[in-house]
Amino acid sequence: MNVLLVGNSELKKFLENVGYNVYTTSFENSSDFRIETYNFKLEDICKEYKIDVLLQVETLGKREIIFDLCRINCLKIYFSIDVHLNYYWQKKYSENFHIFISSQKNFFNIHKKTGQVSYWLPWGINPSVIKDFVPFHKREHDIAFVGLIDNNRIKRKNIVDLIRERYNVFIAGDKITDRISFEKMLSVYRNSKIVINESINYEVNFRYFEATSTGAILFTEKIDNGENELFIEDKEFITFSQESLFDKLDRIISSVNEFEHIGYEGYKRTFDEHTLQNRAEKIKKIIEENLDKICYCKKSVVLPAFFTLLRGIGDNYYTNFILEEVEKSSENNNYNNLIIFNFKKIKNKFEALDFLFLKYNLNNDELYLANIIITLIENNEEEKAIKLLNGNDIVKGLLKLTEKLIKKKRDYLVGFVNNSKVKVILTGFDILVFLFEKYNSECMRNKKANYLAAKILINNRNYQGAVSYLLNNVRNFPDDVLTRKMLLQCYYELYSFELYHLERLKILLLEKEFLKFKNDKEASFIHKKEAIMDLVTHLQNKKLIRDFYFYLEEFLQEQ
Repeated sequence: MNVLLVGNSELKKFLENVGYNVYTTSFENSSDFRIETYNFKLEDICKEYKIDVLLQVETLGKREIIFDLCRINCLKIYFSIDVHLNYYWQKKYSENFHIFISSQKNFFNIHKKTGQVSYWLPWGINPSVIKDFVPFHKREHDIAFVGLIDNNRIKRKNIVDLIRERYNVFIAGDKITDRISFEKMLSVYRNSKIVINESINYEVNFRYFEATSTGAILFTEKIDNGENELFIEDKEFITFSQESLFDKLDRIISSVNEFEHIGYEGYKRTFDEHTLQNRAEKIKKIIEENLDKICYCKKSVVLPAFFTLLRGIGDNYYTNFILEEVEKSSENNNYNNLIIFNFKKIKNKFEALDFLFLKYNLNNDELYLANIIITLIENNEEEKAIKLLNGNDIVKGLLKLTEKLIKKKRDYLVGFVNNSKVKVILTGFDILVFLFEKYNSECMRNKKANYLAAKILINNRNYQGAVSYLLNNVRNFPDDVLTRKMLLQCYYELYSFELYHLERLKILLLEKEFLKFKNDKEASFIHKKEAIMDLVTHLQNKKLIRDFYFYLEEFLQEQ
C-alpha cells in the first residue's frame, strides 16, 4: 500500500516497518517532493504514484495547506499534534479529510461531535533514543526542568520558582538564547531523578514521553486530560495540584531513592506502549478500519489558509492563491451594502486580502458588523461607524456587540494570535483587543471592558492574560469585590500563593469581615499590614477608610 506522508516525516520509517511504501512531501529538503515545487497541490503525485492513503501530520513550524484536497481520490487522514493551539483553523481544514486524529483527548471529544470519524492518539517517543535505565544512585540531579521560562509562561515560572525556594533544581534551556538540543535534553533527564512538567494549555505534552523514556520520575501538573489512561498515577508518574505540590514533593525528596520504582515503571510503560512505532501500528489499524469509507468531499481551504497567514505560520504563497479563489467565488454575489461605506483604496495585497475576507467569508451578523465598523474606524470614518452603532459611542457600542458574541459562545479562539498589522475580527475578544489598542486610556478605566476581557480569558483558562485586565479594575475600582474574586481565582491557578493570600485578605476586608481577617493564621503579619495599608491608600469610600483605620489600630496594638 502506498502512503503519501505530508508534513512531519518522522513517522516515515515506522510506517515502513508496518509494511507501507511511504513517500514524503513537506518544506524539508530531504522530502521526496518539496511541497512548494508543486504549488501546494498533490493530485498529480497521488495519481502518478498510485497513492492509497494521504496522511498529513502537523509540524510545529510552518504549516502546509494542500489546496487540491477535494480532487485527490484516496483515504485522507489529518493528524493534529498541536491541536490545543491550532484547532481554530484545523477544524475547518480537516473537513477536507475523511479522518481526524487528535493528540489531545479533550479536543478529540470536541471534534467527534462534528460527526467526522475521529480518534485520540497522543504523540510518542522515537524508540531509538530510549537507552538502558540508569539507577538513581548514579544520577546527579534530584530535580530538573528543561524548557523556556519567560513572561508568557507565568504559571510555569511560578511552579519552578516555588520548588527552587526549597530544593536545588537543575534548569536548562530556560532562555531563548540558551535553548538546548533534543539530545542534550534527554541527557539531562537521564541524569535526573525527578523531572518537573507544566502544561501550557492543559495538554499532554511531549515531556510526558521524553521524561519517562529516560526513567526519571515525571512530576507533572494534574490536568485530567487522559493522562491516567496513558500511565498509572502514583505507580508510573506523579501528579500535583495547588494543594498537594509541597506535600508530595517533600515526601518524594525526603526519600527519593525509595521512589525509584516509579521512574522505572514509567520507563517500561513508555518503551512498551508510547513509541512512534506503537503509533504507526495504531495508524495502520485506523487505515484498515476505514479503507471502505472513502467518499467525495469538497470544502474550501481559503479560511484555514487565511488563519495560518494571520498567525504567521502559513506560507506567503497563500496570499495570491486566496485572492484568486475568493475572486472566483464572488462572481454571482452582490455586495452593495459594503460599497456604500466608501472604504479607502487598499494599497497592498495583504490589506486587500483582509478586505476580501470581510466581503466573502463573514455572514451578516455581529462579527460581520464589527469588522465593518472597525475597518471604518481605521480609515478615519468614525461618524459612519457611530451611525452603524445606532448613535452609541464607539466603545459602548462595540462592548454591546462583544456581550452578544459571548452569549453565542463566539468569544475566543484557543491558540489564535493575530500577528499581522491588519485587524480582522474573528471573535468577541478581538473586538476588546482592538478597543484597548485604539482607546487605551478610556478602556483601562472602563469596568465593563476589563471585566469582559478577563471573563473571556478565565472561561478559556488563560488566567495569565486575565490578570492585567483585572488589575486595571483594581486600580480604578478598588472596592469592587467581584473583580478581586476573579483575580483571586487567577492567582490560585497560576500558583501565585503569596498574591493569592494577600488578595484573599483584601477581599475579607472589603466585605468588612474583619473578625475573619483578624484571626486569619494563614498569612503573615506583614501581609496583613500590607493588605490594610494598600486598601487605605486606594479606597475612595470614606466610611470604609474610617473603619479600616479603626481596625488597623486595634490590630496593630494586639501585635
